[in-house]
Amino acid sequence: MNLRFALFTLFASVLILTGCQAGADSTQAETPPPTLALDVATATIPAATATSQPEATNVPAATEIAEATQAPATEIAVNATATPEVSAATPIPPAMPILLTIPKIGVSASIESVANDSTDRMDVPQGVQNVAWWNLGPLPGAPGNSVISGHLDNYLQEPAVFWRLRELVPGDTLSVRDARGINHTFEVVSSELYDHDQVPLDVIFGDAVRIRPNLILITCEGAWDAGARNYDQRFVVYTKMVE
Repeated sequence: MNLRFALFTLFASVLILTGCQAGADSTQAETPPPTLALDVATATIPAATATSQPEATNVPAATEIAEATQAPATEIAVNATATPEVSAATPIPPAMPILLTIPKIGVSASIESVANDSTDRMDVPQGVQNVAWWNLGPLPGAPGNSVISGHLDNYLQEPAVFWRLRELVPGDTLSVRDARGINHTFEVVSSELYDHDQVPLDVIFGDAVRIRPNLILITCEGAWDAGARNYDQRFVVYTKMVE
């Protein structure tokens, strides 16, 4: 068993058992390792192929150019100026996320950095109006899936930060500001509602090549099961970074 599969198996069992209420009745949110870039078409860049040299009987390219311009080939060789290569500026890597903004639903939430709790589940934000970024995964703006979770409500069933998350539709935008003051903008691609035990871990956290920066927002939905201390559904919003 390879390490990636072992980690996936470990965290798969905990995501579907978590809940999203905060406060006295809080339960823990999802905790699988994010490893999948969503809806990514991996472009294959063809390798450069060597160009065979012309036969001795063929007219050299330089001679053809000289004849067409009525100038000796040697003159073209002397006057030719090589175009210098232009190197692209090195992009600034993303930093620690500090603020999530979703204008459409009135969210301007501080981002808490969380790892796993003592039960190996993703920890939850301490404030019901804050969100939590899983710091064992990619930073928002880095290649791969960055996961942010938020409470649906508090233990009194009063609205929390992601109460209106279901209003987002494809094309809506949101942004994450990092510690350098850089805003990373994301566009909603799709959203899905899953039974809490039917979350497609292979889609969200499968073993895919990390190419495109994505952001996944997760909260709870459905009916509250007081006995299980858990909501029976999960609402997931898939977004991609706007280039």
